[in-house]
Amino acid sequence: MGVEIGHYALILAFCTSLVLAIVPALGLIRHRNIGDRFAPALSLVRPLTVWLFVLCLSACAMLIRAFRASDFSVLLVWQHSHSQKPMLYKIAAMWGNHEGSMLLWVFVLCLFALAMAMAFSERKPSRLALLSLCVQSILCALFLAFVLLFSNPFARLFPVPLEGEGLNPILQHPALAFHPPMLYLGYVGLSAAFSTTLAGLILDDCSREWAVKTRLWTLVAWCFLGAGITLGAFWAYEELGWGGFWFWDPVENASLMPWLLATAALHALRSYVVRKRLLAWAVLLVLLAFSASLLGTFLVRSGVLVSVHSFASDPVRGLVILLCVSLLSATALALFAWRTGGKQGGLTNGKNTTPLPPLPVFSRELAQLLNALLLSICAGLVMLATLYPLFFEFFAQQSLSIGPPYYAVLSPFFLVVLVVLGLLPALGWGGSSSARIRRHTLRLAPVACGFGVAFFLASRTSATAAIAAALGAWALLGALKTKSAKDARGSALAHGGVGVLVIAIAGASLVDVEKFRTMREGDRIALSGPLFSESLELREVFARKGPNYFERGARFAFADSERAPLLPSRRVYPPRGLETTEAAIDRSLLRDIYVTMSHEEDAPDVSTETLSVRVQGKPLMAWVWIGSLVMVLGGVLSLLSPLLLSLRFPRRARRR
Repeated sequence: MGVEIGHYALILAFCTSLVLAIVPALGLIRHRNIGDRFAPALSLVRPLTVWLFVLCLSACAMLIRAFRASDFSVLLVWQHSHSQKPMLYKIAAMWGNHEGSMLLWVFVLCLFALAMAMAFSERKPSRLALLSLCVQSILCALFLAFVLLFSNPFARLFPVPLEGEGLNPILQHPALAFHPPMLYLGYVGLSAAFSTTLAGLILDDCSREWAVKTRLWTLVAWCFLGAGITLGAFWAYEELGWGGFWFWDPVENASLMPWLLATAALHALRSYVVRKRLLAWAVLLVLLAFSASLLGTFLVRSGVLVSVHSFASDPVRGLVILLCVSLLSATALALFAWRTGGKQGGLTNGKNTTPLPPLPVFSRELAQLLNALLLSICAGLVMLATLYPLFFEFFAQQSLSIGPPYYAVLSPFFLVVLVVLGLLPALGWGGSSSARIRRHTLRLAPVACGFGVAFFLASRTSATAAIAAALGAWALLGALKTKSAKDARGSALAHGGVGVLVIAIAGASLVDVEKFRTMREGDRIALSGPLFSESLELREVFARKGPNYFERGARFAFADSERAPLLPSRRVYPPRGLETTEAAIDRSLLRDIYVTMSHEEDAPDVSTETLSVRVQGKPLMAWVWIGSLVMVLGGVLSLLSPLLLSLRFPRRARRR
């Protein structure tokens, strides 16, 4: 019965989203000034939005209930669950597949529609707010129709099997339980900024209200997207067993592209809020950021990519998603082109059309423009590397892969971004003197260069890593020197996180030390590198049964140390018989010791207790996660002031 309730809830949600799209539109068409005559209809907007959210929440709850109860009469539960699976992964299996992930996508769309409705003014919402909710409701209706027609998560199965096929075992990790919801809050959160921007273009009124609200929604999405990417990298580091956290997988790129474009949009939006600059850039980048998130949806769910965390292989559904992506993106970009090309002055804020003077050379506005441009170029290069193999395979009928060496082309652009970040404290809105910039550089550059030299001497690595570390230190020093208003402290914190992250990546990725060895009980392996020197002894080879897997592993102890032993293993998950590598990691602030049983060890010789082992030492690995967390916290700090401003914007605007 719960399954039918969930299905009917989706049908009602679709009908509600259509009504919610029509009511604000009628208010705008019939009463341009939102007069009192239409107030009774407008009073339904918030209750309808709440009802839409409750319906989608109910559908999600019913599907989770089916997974928790191992209801194998539901096709989706049979395909992606198992009665012996731990409860956390039974719940996470709800979004670990195509149908469930699309339901989660729709739920987040409705969640942001609710947030947009709650941000209305007390009695008379502005035309921008009403039209924004109308666009968001159309998005909800579009994706609800796709779920109902092509991706029904409540499809039944008869006869009912006794047992399910289980979830892909490499997805059974705590980080993967939270990684998709975080990513979706970021992906779909950009829809609120997209809807607000599309409404501003339709009304030809990109006012300060538009800028503040768009920046709010973009910041919210940016924070969640950054947290989701970090969780995904942490999962890859712990679960895949190769010791890395980013491999430029096309599905990884699908989340990186909207993050880069959202970051660029935030820089342009801040310039517009403060100085009325970069309006066209801000509008275009917001539209492109959401279009990139839609493109990621197509790549992950169309079957054109094969990845451990991609969903679906149905070409029909992929074609429908592609049509939706093309329709939304083409409509938005065509409207942008019409507004920017239809008048001599381009986009306006609806009132002020006075042309602005040229950008000062040494100014924060120009720095924001440069960062936005560089990040957009990086997103374009990532998109090219992601899509080119697909087109090549389609037209040439040959496979082509683009590996990590290609992405070295991004390095110069990121390095210039770091240079700009370090200069920001010396750049003021409206311009700065060359003497101020020179003093700032002379104070910080020697420290950053000294850090780079020390990094090079300590790590005995390439000059490229040392340069990256020096520029990371330069950006971090610039963030620490920032003395600005409260609403800029979040940006400084995020920029400091970027500096920490760059230094950590230079240490963890470019100074990696590893050894392969075949070992027996009692054998030792020594590993030394920058910031560490360790010796491990193989104490025991064991086999045991887990909750839903069989495991064979080893116990390594640190020589002359009381630290906890390391327990790498290989696991086999019935009923599919899939095997995973479980890494054992000893963590500290200066280094990680990473131990895995080699992938070539498919059938260890139990009689001799011999196994192949891979041991890696990774300096500064902990700071990769710390730097990423600091970046996200910087975004959260930036949200605090704009959040209060946007929720009560109309009343404050009248006071000014």
